[in-house]
Amino acid sequence: MTSPHDVAGGPNRNGDHAPDRTSAQAGSPGDDPTPSSVAAGPAPLDPGRDDARRAPLDERSADEDNAYPENPTDEVIDDMSDDPADDAATDERRGATIRERLGEAWDDARERRHEEQLEHDAESDDPEGWASALLQTADPKEYFDSVSGLARSDHSSLLSPLEFDPDVPFHYPTATTVEPEPQGIETVQLYAQTASPLFDRQIAAPFADPGRADLLADIHHRLMIDGRNVALITNHGDIVDIAVVLAGLTVAMCDGRTYGVLEEELDLVDLADHFNIMVSRMVTTRAAFGIPAVSVVSNMARTFLSLPQTHSRRRARIDPDLVRASNVLMRADLGRQLAKGGQLLAMAASGSQDLSLAVNFAARVRNAWQGFRGEDNEGPSLHLQPLYSGTMKIMLECEDVLPLAVCMDPKNPATELGSITRVRTEDDCHRVMDWIAAAHQRATGITTVYHDAEDDLLANIRAAISR
Repeated sequence: MTSPHDVAGGPNRNGDHAPDRTSAQAGSPGDDPTPSSVAAGPAPLDPGRDDARRAPLDERSADEDNAYPENPTDEVIDDMSDDPADDAATDERRGATIRERLGEAWDDARERRHEEQLEHDAESDDPEGWASALLQTADPKEYFDSVSGLARSDHSSLLSPLEFDPDVPFHYPTATTVEPEPQGIETVQLYAQTASPLFDRQIAAPFADPGRADLLADIHHRLMIDGRNVALITNHGDIVDIAVVLAGLTVAMCDGRTYGVLEEELDLVDLADHFNIMVSRMVTTRAAFGIPAVSVVSNMARTFLSLPQTHSRRRARIDPDLVRASNVLMRADLGRQLAKGGQLLAMAASGSQDLSLAVNFAARVRNAWQGFRGEDNEGPSLHLQPLYSGTMKIMLECEDVLPLAVCMDPKNPATELGSITRVRTEDDCHRVMDWIAAAHQRATGITTVYHDAEDDLLANIRAAISR
């Protein structure tokens, strides 16, 4: 049986060990330009190495944790053309637009910190009562339409708009959990294969590989016998990725596999009661395969509905109090479910989707990269956004996490499965994301960076992508 590995020292952004996060340098892409699925996870971290130990979270200064970087406008976005023929007025307008977008990015960061502080303050009162009362006063149709505004043009083509239905319980603001309704392992497999043509080879195969049979036996023992909780953590690519990944684990655990000397088999009905998934509430406003997308997911797991707290929420113009109220109720429901024990929770840990940059995307981004990593990078890169404090609380409540790096881009399909790891501090949670970033980079050859906090580079990337 796989033993949990304590996260005492973690990889830097190269996937190597480093004494602390701030000393990480830019990583180079992996040697294999056309990676395939990786079934066996990388070697576990060695907590005994002195150079692998990172400074404990409580050794960081309060100023470092709570301060925001100065607006980098003057330092990193000056990509004005040197051509003397450029019109000065055009240059001024361009600079103003960039400054406005950078300002919006910093506002997002400040608002996220403010929202998290409000949630913390509410714990001393009656957060559930407040949240429930507020959501009951919201107009269901207006709330549904606002949440629908979270959808983006780059979201999966599998998802299509869904009309508000007063007869559907999860279309109402107070609904934050959807119970599982399993219809058979064949249904789960069919939906997953339709969502991802490479599902069998890329996602299901690594879980079902005989070389990782001990991992599935370990998961079964933790959930069904020991009553322990496990968080399945992935990077946040396409919005449907986490559901496809959970489908891969579901198929592997139920498709004729036996456990123990008595060769016990798992039925999907039993497993679905132990499997949970956290998705954006936006999914409740979308259809997939001609039915509500949430109904597709509920074939294999209990679904918890979360709302983003910053940039996406502001774009959709959802009342921040309603966002906070919805998340308060959802986390209370999730806490009660985890308290039962024996629960696996699948979630794309970063609150926002990974940001992908093409080659030579923008001069100001390259300049920011130089300041952030100490060297230039002109190739494609992927940026994993910071963990929310609420997400880290959930990871710590589960205690055991199973990290997985995934890329469903047909040009670079890859799945790298880690080992169950114990997390005890927020810094451990950041280390898990560092591992996922390093594993993604090794598997795809694409420079991958996890940003553990808001920084100049991340702000410039957001500004560049939003242009």
